[in-house]
Amino acid sequence: KKGKWIKSINEKNGDIIYTYYLGNITSATDLHFIFIKNPTVTYDPNGGKPYVIEDRPHLDEDPNVYSFKPIKDTVDEGSFVAPYVSHAAEGQNDGWKFMGWLLTGDTVEKVSSDKQVTADQLGRLILPAVHTIACDYSLDNASGESAAQYFKIYNGKVSLDKTIEKNDKSEVTGVTWKDNNNQKTEVSYANFHKGLTLVAQWRWRQAFIPQVNSGNDFIDSANGGTVEITSVTDKSNNNNNYNDAYNENGGKAYYAETDEKVTVRATAKDGYTFEGWYDKDKKLVTTNPEYTYVETKEGVNTYYARFSGSVTQTYIRQVKSGDAWEDTEDDKIGTLGRYTYIDAVGSPISSTATAGSGYKFVGWYDSTGNKVADGMLINNGATISYTTTGNATYYARFQTAYTVKFIAQTKQKDGSFKTDTVGGKVSVASVTDVDGTAVSSKATANANYKFLGWYDKNGNQLSTNATYSTTTTSATNNVTYYARFEIVYNPKIESGPYLSFVAESSGTQIPSAFDGRNAGTGINAKGYGLDNKFGNTISTGFKYRLNTMTDVSTIQITVTVPASAYVKVGGTGKFTGNGTSILTDSEGVKYNKGSIQQISGATTLTYYWDATGLQANTTYGFIIDNLYAPGATATITVNGKSGTKVTNDNGVVNTASGEYRGKSHYPK
Repeated sequence: KKGKWIKSINEKNGDIIYTYYLGNITSATDLHFIFIKNPTVTYDPNGGKPYVIEDRPHLDEDPNVYSFKPIKDTVDEGSFVAPYVSHAAEGQNDGWKFMGWLLTGDTVEKVSSDKQVTADQLGRLILPAVHTIACDYSLDNASGESAAQYFKIYNGKVSLDKTIEKNDKSEVTGVTWKDNNNQKTEVSYANFHKGLTLVAQWRWRQAFIPQVNSGNDFIDSANGGTVEITSVTDKSNNNNNYNDAYNENGGKAYYAETDEKVTVRATAKDGYTFEGWYDKDKKLVTTNPEYTYVETKEGVNTYYARFSGSVTQTYIRQVKSGDAWEDTEDDKIGTLGRYTYIDAVGSPISSTATAGSGYKFVGWYDSTGNKVADGMLINNGATISYTTTGNATYYARFQTAYTVKFIAQTKQKDGSFKTDTVGGKVSVASVTDVDGTAVSSKATANANYKFLGWYDKNGNQLSTNATYSTTTTSATNNVTYYARFEIVYNPKIESGPYLSFVAESSGTQIPSAFDGRNAGTGINAKGYGLDNKFGNTISTGFKYRLNTMTDVSTIQITVTVPASAYVKVGGTGKFTGNGTSILTDSEGVKYNKGSIQQISGATTLTYYWDATGLQANTTYGFIIDNLYAPGATATITVNGKSGTKVTNDNGVVNTASGEYRGKSHYPK
């Protein structure tokens, strides 16, 4: 009778006694004593959270019991209970790992072998979390001596069809459940039973984590040593019970079953000492590096391997000498936040490099001469910051540095230049860097000012480009470059100041001054050239009148000149008024006075006339005699507003027309 429950009756009091024989006990054993109501399936969570069967047909049964007893006193086709689909048991916490359901139950003798499927696996077969149990219920079996019913189990969720069994009198005698794929679904187990019990099978997590002494406490870290679960031989990815990366600090874990022997070993790194294994309550378990124990049921354990050690951090200054780096202790070159540090492994540490005057800090380097990783640097690279892992030496390197300065200046009325930002600004004011470093600064003019160029301290122009570039060398050390700006004339005229603006002719076509002239010299048949004040040039002009002179200081006249026009600069005159005219192009660049230049493309010429002394309601005349444009058209506007063109019928009389034409001598 070994390995079976033995039923007996106490003759004195009538008590029923159940006895189970065990021999050679060497480990803990679970004995589940279960009373079975026929025909039922009971799910035993085996220490886990209560297992609840939702929508069970018999609510008078316990929440974890599924009964296949017909649900009506008078049995008909609707009395039979449908198959049950199970789910996983739930552990008490995340340290529990569900492994499946162990199939157990009573045994019925004299069962035909053709009705049995893996019947010998009773008590050993582990079913998956989700499986389907059907009961082919027979009314004849229910009234028989054993009262056993035929149970069938399928892996996973299986859809089954019901077939009602009837006798020759068409009376319902039972039910048979078949899969709707014509019995193609494989049956995992089948046999006659009064009832079945499914017992949850568990494994429990055993975690092992290395720690290092941080000075004040022990923190999770693999810097001081490693841990290895030596009792686990299969450490591949196929072993779902083993985790080689339980945490990011070198921890390992294994899910062990009840009575399994677990062995773990701690190994210290160089410069560290193993102090012992500690439990989750920080209590010492053993000082031996190798620790072995037997897993007990429901035992979720975490053990810590503690390591300690002292390490030295050294920080050295270096300065470049030729192609080599030399150690230095000269504070004029640079200083460090700390030069040495001794503490336990795992301690946070930092040191900051500060360059002296005339030097630049160029970076932190390790003992092999390589730059340290960016992840170790903060404060724009000046500070090295990390957690100690062992003895280490780091070098702060400095180089001789040169300074280049960029300054903005504004032109004054007397022609001098003042250092300020009234006229414009520079993008970079000063750069201090090592020899051979390219540096630059960009000049940007403020509103109503223009950029003249970059100059040296002696007033020599170096460049007219907005951006000036140079290189830091001993020759450029402490050299200053000046971005110079000049005010641009802007007229101040009230809105709508013009009562009239009369052009010198009814059209804008300028008569050609080149008819009969040499294209290269501009000399005509009579020997006249184009550079005479009035003799051969074409003068065009206009008269205007202002209704007010309030806040008027400058008159601005804009002339649009087409491509291929010739311009004679400085030939601007006036009838009345005083002041001096200044000619610039659309970019604000002055032309050389008195020269004749050909414009390659269309451009805009702007005249600025000092309006000091002009009076309101007074007519003024203005002559422009510097346009040489064979066959071209020039449109003249005053401050962006066109005047009234002279026609034969608009009633506008150009009183100065004859005077202007008299100054223009057209070739005959």
